Amino acid sequence: IIQMTSGPDINANLDFIEKQCALASKQGAKLVLTPENTVLFSSREAYHQHAEPLGSGMIQQRLCEIARKNQLTLIVGSMPIQTAKGVTTT
Repeated sequence: IIQMTSGPDINANLDFIEKQCALASKQGAKLVLTPENTVLFSSREAYHQHAEPLGSGMIQQRLCEIARKNQLTLIVGSMPIQTAKGVTTT
């Protein structure tokens, strides 16, 4: 489990996740979990602005790359997802 305090800077949050996953992988982890609002903890407006369709987008692509690179399963606590009905937390 990665313990972190997410903030409004998505790239900084993803960089932290990447470093922690690399460390966990070196220690033999095969499964890594992150807390709620891992990718972005900010205003409602920012959350809506950065929402991506499920299965695509820069954030999800980067998380997949981190998992692949470190040969582990990465379970993200939650992130903003754009749906036909609006933005949700997935």
